[in-house]
Amino acid sequence: MDKDKIHLPFPVLSDHDRVAMNLYNTVSLSTYPAPDGGKYNHATLILIDAKGTIRWIYRNSDYRVRATVADDLEQIRKIQESSSTTGGTQ
Repeated sequence: MDKDKIHLPFPVLSDHDRVAMNLYNTVSLSTYPAPDGGKYNHATLILIDAKGTIRWIYRNSDYRVRATVADDLEQIRKIQESSSTTGGTQ
């Protein structure tokens, strides 16, 4: 996905091959198989800083409920502020 095309100030990962799903254990709790017979990836937002440290995870038990963009940007702002006050990398 081209973040500039959809005007996002951060990159977005599309996990077609389910690599991130398996690494971060975001497998859906649903027993229904995906159209290809595999498992569904549960809608999850994981914010990872420049050092690769997970800084925030949003995963609602109801896959239809998502964090708002405002919530996402607020968390990014908090991470950036925390990093700038501690001298860490954003």
